[in-house]
Amino acid sequence: MGDAQLHGRLPGVQLGRAVAALAVFYFHTHLALVYFDKSQLVTWKFLADRGADGVDLFFAISGFIVCYISTVPGYTPFSFLAKRFFRIYPSTRWPRWS
Repeated sequence: MGDAQLHGRLPGVQLGRAVAALAVFYFHTHLALVYFDKSQLVTWKFLADRGADGVDLFFAISGFIVCYISTVPGYTPFSFLAKRFFRIYPSTRWPRWS
């Protein structure tokens, strides 16, 4: 593992994920702006038209991360799925025992 990696993270990949997420966010924000007066809005049409590209980039990065994680010693498909399940599944769904 190289010095550019911070505790198993790849800074360039994290930056790519951030750019992709921002592109999708701006696309959805731009869609919501249709309800406002167009003469009062300042939008970046170039960015608004690239929302689908952000989704594509995010999925490509996700595929890379899955392949990258699979090279870690001790990786098993079950451990990967278990970690993803408990990360994604909201903790509010579990009963509270208080």
